[in-house]
Amino acid sequence: MKEKYDDEGNIVNQYNDDAMRHSNCLFLAEVYGGRYISVKDEFDIDNQCVETGEYFEGERGDSWDGDRFNPENYQYDRFNCGFATLNAPERKMGVWGHIAKNRRDLDYKIEKYKDSIVHFVRGNKTRLQMCVVRDYILRDPSKWTLKSPDFCVGNWKVPEQWMCIPRENIEVWNMQPHGKYELWTPTSGAYMTEEEEKRYLKQHILKIYKNSKK
Repeated sequence: MKEKYDDEGNIVNQYNDDAMRHSNCLFLAEVYGGRYISVKDEFDIDNQCVETGEYFEGERGDSWDGDRFNPENYQYDRFNCGFATLNAPERKMGVWGHIAKNRRDLDYKIEKYKDSIVHFVRGNKTRLQMCVVRDYILRDPSKWTLKSPDFCVGNWKVPEQWMCIPRENIEVWNMQPHGKYELWTPTSGAYMTEEEEKRYLKQHILKIYKNSKK
């Protein structure tokens, strides 16, 4: 795919997030109950709970491989906080009431979403691990660390600040071999073993293929 650039010289993300939004709906309905829809007319919002009106915002593009919270994973401590984190770029900070130092053009989000509940949801590439950070966590600066790396991440040509949320403030949901998500705790809900993951993905892909032939 040929790259496109915006007026500031940043690469425009041409990622089609329809599949991500759909899988978010399935995941959220399973673990929280209720009905969820894709919200395409809101740039900063991916999904919404029909019953409560609460929003869920994700992140575009590729995610991580495997268990993010395995110390050997390259995303375990991406910005050298000294602990495992899930990270949100500063261009989203206004959604949770914070000024983005390098993106003052996005200050309008502070007013726009001041009365909204917007949770942050992300998953790994296979969607076998899903993470949710609650709105009240993201609105409280004492519950995460702001980092300013000297390198660019993803499509951006200028380094951004990042909200780094520690694992204790993240709901980590891992798919189990029996086909249901389970909330991680120190004693349950562990990520699949390598063999279990391979077996599950093989069966899942085969099921999709068979259904496509009906």
